[in-house]
Amino acid sequence: MNPHKQRLEQIREMMRVEGIDAYILPMSDPHLSEYIPSFWKGIEWLCGFSGSAGVLLITQKEASLWTDGRYWLQAQKQLQDTGFVLQKATKDHTYTSYLLSLLPPSSVVGIDGRIFSLKAKSELESLLHSAHISLHSQCDLLSPLWQNRPPLQREPIFEHPLEYALQDRGQKLSTIREKLRECGADSHLIASLEDIAWISNLRGSDIECNPVFMSYLLIEGLNTYLFIQEGTLSEELQKKLESEGFIIKRYEEIEEHLKGLRERKILLDPERIPSSLSQILHPSNTLIQEYNPSLFLKSIKSKEQIEHIKNAMEQDGVALCHLGIWLEESLRSGERISELDIESKLHSLRASHSLFWGDSFNTIVGFNANGAQCHYRATKESYSYIDDKGFLLLDSGGSYLNGTTDITRVFPIGEISKEQKRDYTLVLKAHIAMSSSVFPQGIAMPLLDALTRAPLWKYHLDYAHGTGHGVGYFLNVHEGPQVLSYFAPPLEKSKVYEGMITSIEPGIYREGKWGIRLENLVVTQLDGVSEEGREFLRFEALSLYPFERECLELELLEKSEREWINSYHQEVYSRLSKYLDSKMQKWLEKKCERL
Repeated sequence: MNPHKQRLEQIREMMRVEGIDAYILPMSDPHLSEYIPSFWKGIEWLCGFSGSAGVLLITQKEASLWTDGRYWLQAQKQLQDTGFVLQKATKDHTYTSYLLSLLPPSSVVGIDGRIFSLKAKSELESLLHSAHISLHSQCDLLSPLWQNRPPLQREPIFEHPLEYALQDRGQKLSTIREKLRECGADSHLIASLEDIAWISNLRGSDIECNPVFMSYLLIEGLNTYLFIQEGTLSEELQKKLESEGFIIKRYEEIEEHLKGLRERKILLDPERIPSSLSQILHPSNTLIQEYNPSLFLKSIKSKEQIEHIKNAMEQDGVALCHLGIWLEESLRSGERISELDIESKLHSLRASHSLFWGDSFNTIVGFNANGAQCHYRATKESYSYIDDKGFLLLDSGGSYLNGTTDITRVFPIGEISKEQKRDYTLVLKAHIAMSSSVFPQGIAMPLLDALTRAPLWKYHLDYAHGTGHGVGYFLNVHEGPQVLSYFAPPLEKSKVYEGMITSIEPGIYREGKWGIRLENLVVTQLDGVSEEGREFLRFEALSLYPFERECLELELLEKSEREWINSYHQEVYSRLSKYLDSKMQKWLEKKCERL
């Protein structure tokens, strides 16, 4: 029997024993992270799906994976013969509404409260209650079954040098404590790893491609409790932290410590705290449910940080230039290059820089049909060679001590068809539409997404993923609060302000043929002030690498769009050529020739 089918039957048997009619398993961990440790990849263990977003819904008769449009093609392949079926999650087709259609009153739904946020658990409980269905929130069905489960990583924690962090821990804690006083809180509980890393100026590598470490943080009036795994902090760094008011405790002590709190007014973010932690707090405590203050403090980068990030972008662009010329020369010489070769080569080029820490996410190298899968990843078991004509999609990024990068380009291989040129040009038009827009400061960013998609909608084209995401500063490559996607609701936390860094990455995906996605990171800058005193913003491109002139259908481009491309290419050449030898300067100059 397929191992995934066997595991499904084991889960169903446990559900019968526990009296559970439906079991919900999200792609999550106790820190509600997007990218999670292998220890918590229960969905992949259970059904084989390896994407970064999804929910399993299991009953005695049905087993489904719910995921968004980024992963539909991938999921269809990975779920074959597993006993699980793909459900294409949309705004109108959700696992919760489907669940209610399956279960009669008096049914019992099981979840593991350790990997459900307080908000998600409360919303689910309310929904089920209205249908007279009960929720069992301490339902861990995986641990008894998952043999040889990967352990949690225990990698060394290190300090983000103040030269690049720019603001010390004491300043950040002082600002957060002031925020606590403003909302009437005397304590602040944090489980989100990127917030803890930012506040503490500490980094780690417990999660692949994310410079964070497994931890919890409790900020009080005088003391700051940091819960970390044993053996991950050097004696020198621990003494330094303790001298600054930190009390270091074991990661596993968090629950026992929280049980001992009495009569506190505790600020916590209901979207980023697991419901299990909130449930163990004593009733005498008052929970103030608001966003983590650090969510907004770290999202707006200072001018000094932006300068560091620009330097990181230059080094990243130089690595891409070396890759581009290597790829062209290798293919021209008849060398057989695979997707894996390209991933390895680019990593080594980035790693040659002294401030490089690692890839900011798993590199996506997709040739032709593979590029049509938004989050495709070549593996040793399944990859393609670049031995035909078509499009090569490369989505990659680096984590540097002075910034985080994320850029997507499409490389033409051999002769490109008219249809491919048309698609490439339309995607670039969409990218330019957003990149050249001007908008009011404080507008909810999801409302801007229509500006990006308009050039594609005109041709009845669209893509099933968001247009952009926030980016951390030597932190996670996907980091809000802002999000550029009309799939997301326009919330208070998604408003855009000067100094935020966001991606712009529209695309066209032709299943079985090719994929095109063109992405730059941009920073919001002040454009001007209206007569009424309202501030308006614009985007400044941060990523540096030319678009492909030979992929453009020039008659589809407006004069203003050609001017935007020419101006961007002039910036790319000006910023990168100083790092290149004469041969590569000529190569880049040709790439950046005026249209």
